[in-house]
Amino acid sequence: MLAGLKAKITGIRRSLGGRVMILLAGVLFAAFAYMICIGVWAEYRHTTDVVRKSDMNQTLIVAQQARHGIQRRDAYYLENVLYDFVYKQDQRDGHGARISSIIVQTNDGEVLRRYRTAQAASLEPGLLDELATSAAERGETVETHSGPHQFIAVPVKALVGGRVVGSVAIAWDESQAINRLFDHALRMGVIGTASALVVILYLMMTIRRVVVQPIVTLADSMVSRCVTTGGVDLPEELLERPDEIGQLARRYKCLMEDLAQARLELEARSEAEIQKRNSRLDAALNNMSQGLCLFDRDFNLIICNDRFIEMYRLDPSVAEHGTSLERIVRAMIGTGAFRDATVAMLLDRYQRAAFMGRESTLQDDLSNGQTISIHISPRNEEGWVVTFEDVTERRAAEAKIEYMARYDDLTGLPNRASFRTELGNALKGVERGGELAVFCLDLDQFKPVNDTLGHPVGDKLLKSVADRLRGTLRETDIVARLGGDEFAVIMKDFGDGLTPAALAMRIIDTLGEPYVLEGHQVVIGSSIGIAHAPQDANDADTLVKMADLALYRAKGDGRGVYRFFEAGMDERMQERRTLEIDLRAALANGEFVVEYQPIVNIETSRVSCFETLIRWNHPQRGRIAPDDFIPVAEDTGLITQIGSWVLMQACMDAKTWPEDIRVAVNLSPMQFRDEDLVMDVVMALNRSGLEPHRLELEITETVLLQDTETTTGILHRIRELGVRISMDDFGTGYCSLSYLQKFPLDKIKIDKSFVDDIAVAPDAAAIIRAITGLGASLGMSTTAEGVETDRQLQRLRDEGCTEVQGFYFSQSVPRDSVAELLDTIHKDDPGANDSGPPNKNRSA
Repeated sequence: MLAGLKAKITGIRRSLGGRVMILLAGVLFAAFAYMICIGVWAEYRHTTDVVRKSDMNQTLIVAQQARHGIQRRDAYYLENVLYDFVYKQDQRDGHGARISSIIVQTNDGEVLRRYRTAQAASLEPGLLDELATSAAERGETVETHSGPHQFIAVPVKALVGGRVVGSVAIAWDESQAINRLFDHALRMGVIGTASALVVILYLMMTIRRVVVQPIVTLADSMVSRCVTTGGVDLPEELLERPDEIGQLARRYKCLMEDLAQARLELEARSEAEIQKRNSRLDAALNNMSQGLCLFDRDFNLIICNDRFIEMYRLDPSVAEHGTSLERIVRAMIGTGAFRDATVAMLLDRYQRAAFMGRESTLQDDLSNGQTISIHISPRNEEGWVVTFEDVTERRAAEAKIEYMARYDDLTGLPNRASFRTELGNALKGVERGGELAVFCLDLDQFKPVNDTLGHPVGDKLLKSVADRLRGTLRETDIVARLGGDEFAVIMKDFGDGLTPAALAMRIIDTLGEPYVLEGHQVVIGSSIGIAHAPQDANDADTLVKMADLALYRAKGDGRGVYRFFEAGMDERMQERRTLEIDLRAALANGEFVVEYQPIVNIETSRVSCFETLIRWNHPQRGRIAPDDFIPVAEDTGLITQIGSWVLMQACMDAKTWPEDIRVAVNLSPMQFRDEDLVMDVVMALNRSGLEPHRLELEITETVLLQDTETTTGILHRIRELGVRISMDDFGTGYCSLSYLQKFPLDKIKIDKSFVDDIAVAPDAAAIIRAITGLGASLGMSTTAEGVETDRQLQRLRDEGCTEVQGFYFSQSVPRDSVAELLDTIHKDDPGANDSGPPNKNRSA
C-alpha cells in the first residue's frame, strides 16, 4: 500500500498537472502566510505605539503629581503618589504591574523616593539614575530602550518661573504586551493555516477535475494515435466538447492538416525560391558602385562582380570561379592599367596586405588618372573579401577643400590661416640670424566704390589689386588677403638693396594707378603699416598686431602713406581703447552737454538759428574735444545713441527759445545706416513739442556719396515731416552738383576754408559767389562758416550770402546763456557797428 501511494505521488510530481497543482498550492500557501505575517506585524506596530504613548503620558502625569513633593522634599507625599500610581496601574492592566522601577529625585541629584518591583532585577544598573539626572540637567524628556524595557525620564518644573526642580524616571516593562501579542498572533496563524489548507485542497481538486484531467486525456490520445497510425486521429468525445479543451483539440487537428499542406507547398516552391535569391544576389553584386572580389585562403577567386572587371578593363573570362590572383594581376598589367609595375611587384604588394591579419587599405593609381582605394578584410581562416572603390572625384574634392582652406577663393591669394603658417615658417629663418618685414595693407576709398558701383565691381577691383600685388612683389615675397580689403605681405629678403620703405612706396604707387572696370574708371589708394623682425618682435601674432597699429597710424595721417611701427603706437592704441570704454559710460553718466553757436541772418542782423555742438566733460581728463571722441564713437557705433540724445536735447532746448529761431543738429553718416533715424526725429519733435520747420538737420557730402535707396528714402521722409535739411562743408569733398538737384536740400553751408581767404584771394571769392548763385537758383539759402572779421562779413554780404556763423558773433555757449547771448547780439547790431560785437563774445 505504501509503495502504491509513493508511486502515485511520484507520478503526480512528474506530470504537468501535478506540477501545476503543486506550484499553485505553494503560491496560495505563501500568499496566506504573507497576509498573516503582515497582519501580525501591523498589530505589533500598533500595540507597541499604543503602549509607548501610554507610558509617556503616564510618566508625565506622575511628574505633575510629584511636583509638590519634590519642591517640599516630602517623602511621605511622594510615597502616597507612587503607591496610588503603581497599584492603580496594576488594577487597570489586569496582568500584573508593568512598572519595573521608579526614581524621584531633586535637581541636585538627591533621590527622594525609589520604587522597584521583581522585574527590576533585569535592569541595567544605574541606567535609570543616569536618565533621571540627565533629564533634570537638560530640562527636557529623555527616552531610551533596553531589552523589553522602555526608560522615560521627564523633568519636573516649578509652576512659577518654570525652573527645573527635579525629575521622575520610570522603567516600563513591555514584555507583557508583547507576550499577549504573540499569543494573539499564534491563534491567528493556526486558524489562518487551517483555512488556507482547506481552500488549497478544494482548488486543487477542482482544477484537476476541470482542466488537468481533460488535457492529460487529450495528450495521451494524440501520442497514441501518432504512434499507431502515423497521423492524428483525435477521439470524437474530445472534438465534440464545447469548452476550451474541445476548441484546443479541433484547432490542433486543423493545425496538423495545415502543416502537412504547407510542407507540400514549401517543397514545391523551394527550388524556385533558391533560384530567385541567387538572381537577386547577382543583381546586387553587379549593381554595386564598388568592385568586389572574394578569395579563398589559397588566393583563388570565388566570386567577383562586374564593377571590378570594368575598373581594370579585364576580360570576363578572367573572373571565372577558381582563377588565381596571379592570373588576375597579369591580366590587369596586360590591359595597361599600370605604367611602371610588374606582376611580382603587384602580387607581393597585395599578398603582404592580406597576410597582415587585420583589415588594411591600399591605393592603386592607374595610368588613366583614376585612383582606386582597395580594402582587404580577412574572413577568419576562409580567405579574404576585397572591395575596390573609385575615389578619383573624392580625392579631387578633398584637394579642392584643402586649397579653399588655405587660399582666398576670390583672389587666389593665401588666406589668413595660410599667411599665419607662412609667417611662422619665415620667423624660423629670423631665429637663425635673418630678418623680415610684415606689411598690413588696407585699401583707401574701397567702400564707396563697392557701395556705389556694386559688389561685382568691388570683387573685380579686389582681383585687380591682387594681380598688381603679385606683379609688384618678388618671388621671395609672400602676399595674402586677410579679408575684405585687407592684405598682408611678408618681405623676407633685403639682400638686393630693396628696403621695406621702397617696397611699400612701390605698392602704394602701383595700387594708386586708375582701374577700368565695366566701363568705370576707378581710383583708389592704399595705406600700409610695417613691422620688423627681430627688431620689433619675434612671434607672428605680435608682429601682425604691430603692423596693424602702424597701419592705423598711416590711415590717421591722411591715408596713401606707409608708417613703421613705433613704441608709442601701442600706448596710443591703449589710450584709444580706454577712451572707447569711457565713451560707453559717458552717456549713461550724463557727462555730455550741448552748447549752441548762433547763425546770423546778414540782412536783418538777427539770430535765425543756433547750431548744436556736443561737448564731453570727462570726470578725470576734463573737456575732450569732439574731434578726439566723435571718430571713436563712429567706429564703435555709439554715434547712433549719442546722436539720438543730442537731437532730443536740442529740440527740448529750442522749444524755450523765440519762435523765429531754429536749431541745427549735425548728423553722422553712420546714423543713416539705420532707418530708426526717422523715428528718432519724430520722437524728438513729439516729446519736445517743437514745430518741425524749426528743426534743421545738417548732413555732410559723405552721406550723399552713400547714394543708396535707404539714404534717399530717409532724407525724403524727414523732408516730408517739414524738417529742413542742409549740406555742411560744401565744396570740400567729391560731391557732384547733381546731388543738389537729386536730394531734398534747403541750405548749403560754405566751408570755413573758403571764408578764410575771401578777403585776400579772388579765387575764394569767386567760389563763394558761384555757390551763393547756385543756391539762389535752386531755392536754397547759403550759410558761411568761420566768419571772424568785419571785412569777411562785408565781403560775404556783397557776394549775396544769406547767413553767417563764426567767432565774429560768438563762440558756442551753454544752453543757460542763450537768452543772454540773444540780447547782446540783437542790442549790438553788427551791421550798424563797424567795430563788431562786444569783445566778450569773440574768441581769441
